[in-house]
Amino acid sequence: MKKVEKSDKAASDTVPKVGDAVWVFCDDIRVYAKDDRGNTIGGPIYRHKWEKRVVHSENARSIFIAMDMKSTYRRLDRTDKAAWREGKSPRGYARNEAEVDEMCWLDDNRWRIGERVQREATPAQLAAIAEIIGYVEPAGREPRPAHLVSGKKKEQA
Repeated sequence: MKKVEKSDKAASDTVPKVGDAVWVFCDDIRVYAKDDRGNTIGGPIYRHKWEKRVVHSENARSIFIAMDMKSTYRRLDRTDKAAWREGKSPRGYARNEAEVDEMCWLDDNRWRIGERVQREATPAQLAAIAEIIGYVEPAGREPRPAHLVSGKKKEQA
């Protein structure tokens, strides 16, 4: 049997316990914005797709999430405890409303920022973004010219 070390114990504290609230992304929920005449406009509101639920039960490897504590087994979602121990919530789950707000901000702004970077970024800005996100160029490609990495144009002779 594996010894539980202090780091493992600290990581296990991040796993939601029975009775804790968690937020679950439900793609089936579709709430639309309405104009002043009551007509629906645009796509579904992403924020409304997050539903607050409760950790119903757990075993050694999993936690079971229910709509409420009275839910039957058929309505439980199972998720691995290991995914929660990595320090962030598994995809489609959030520990608190702050994480839900972060996911909503990402959903709302990711494509706009990406589109703007694609249209307007200079090579120096793109290199800085690559460094921030840890992008590594695929093997077998020629390295970027030095004048593109520094952001300065090469002087013409």
